[in-house]
Amino acid sequence: MNQFDRDPGIVPEAPPADVPPESARPGPFHHGLVSRLRNYFLTGLILVAPAYITISLTWWFINWVDDLVRPFIPIAYLPETYLPVKIPGLGLIIVFVTLTLLGFLTANFVGRKLVEVGEKILNRMPVVRPIYNARRSRTVPPRRRNEPSGSWMRQRPESSARPDEPDRLVALE
Repeated sequence: MNQFDRDPGIVPEAPPADVPPESARPGPFHHGLVSRLRNYFLTGLILVAPAYITISLTWWFINWVDDLVRPFIPIAYLPETYLPVKIPGLGLIIVFVTLTLLGFLTANFVGRKLVEVGEKILNRMPVVRPIYNARRSRTVPPRRRNEPSGSWMRQRPESSARPDEPDRLVALE
């Protein structure tokens, strides 16, 4: 309820004759166009920004690894020695191959023995032992009580052709 409804003595002013009523006035055209353009721009930005950020971070990571590994590669093996351009990703490939080779060696008998020797050496060092054991307890899953030490693998017997027959555990040592 407004003041004209409460006091019948007040008469509202009539609008001037040259001004059309508010319902007949068209809304500002530029407002709709600007808001549509803004929405299109923001939609494009939302579409492109994640891809740009992903590509930029990937490029940065590849160059960072290359810069870390490049000093360890002899000059005779660097592609820049023979080509006029720098090839990105060579350091990343070398790191990937090195980590895969280390994993392969560690998973085999020779690698396990090297890891055991290294652990024995670390367990004899008074300052390093608690740090190493704390780190190891967080990264290596604990063994169950009845589970013997060593590597275990699920293997289906060769004579079994039935899929309903249970798998058996076979020691690799």
